[in-house]
Amino acid sequence: MIEIAATLGDPTSIGPEVGIKSIRAFSRKYPDVNIHLFAPRSIVSRLRSKNLFIHDPEIKSVIYRAGKPSKISAARALRDLERATDFCIAKPSRVLVTGPLDKFLCSKADPSFRGHTEYLRDRAKASGTTMLLAGKKLKVALVTTHLPLKEVSKRLTSKEIIDTTVRTHHYFSRFVRKPRIAVLGLNPHASDHGLFGDEEKKIIKPAISRLKTLKINVEGPFSPDSFFHQASGFDAVICMYHDQGLIPLKMLHFYDAVNITLGLSFLRTSVDHGTAFDIAGKRKASNLSYTHALHTAYHFAKTSRDH
Repeated sequence: MIEIAATLGDPTSIGPEVGIKSIRAFSRKYPDVNIHLFAPRSIVSRLRSKNLFIHDPEIKSVIYRAGKPSKISAARALRDLERATDFCIAKPSRVLVTGPLDKFLCSKADPSFRGHTEYLRDRAKASGTTMLLAGKKLKVALVTTHLPLKEVSKRLTSKEIIDTTVRTHHYFSRFVRKPRIAVLGLNPHASDHGLFGDEEKKIIKPAISRLKTLKINVEGPFSPDSFFHQASGFDAVICMYHDQGLIPLKMLHFYDAVNITLGLSFLRTSVDHGTAFDIAGKRKASNLSYTHALHTAYHFAKTSRDH
């Protein structure tokens, strides 16, 4: 049996609404999967399936009200994430699917918390991770993630570009014989031969040259402002910073993109949206992203098993 560990994120967010709806349909469609759901039993008590297992350590039920987030709800979300992560660390063939968290509230419960990706990297003791955002038409991998824009060029290195691209290449090699990967520049017009900066010459181009010696099918650096009209010809796009990749991705895949963490001993997928506390409990939220996260996790695990 394929094993999926799942969380619903903050119990007062849209996470329970979209997660429960997706898990109910998914568990019926795929009887070869055991889903281990780490969530408050008071929220998921009506969710029943022979291949679903609820993990809730709380003896006394806490009532979480949709759209009423608090430090308590954030702490519960982090506790579920911790236990689901450890569940996958113990057996890397398992895959993890996560619901949305509020980073600010979570930082109140845990001052070191900056996001799922960084948390998973540290918890799993990974040497490095890559955030890959995937939709049907566009897949983007980020070299830097949650940084102030003024810090990006300071933190950008050839090694980070190489590591990000290698992880991305390995992931897509499971599905494509020779993945074609594009690398973007950092500056306007990819610096226009040094007119608008030198990161392309000093950092990005040397990384691309090294990647080619590793027999990775990589091209670039492309000018970020004009590249995305041709992105469909590539299996993935390496972006230098968060919004460089997320803006075009969300233009195309606002409701159905999946966030994938590469570099862990196990695979993690997630919804590519936030907590949306303002519509929680109002049955307005789309569950497409959670559904796609489940399917991505399943197909990765099945491909791994078949290998």
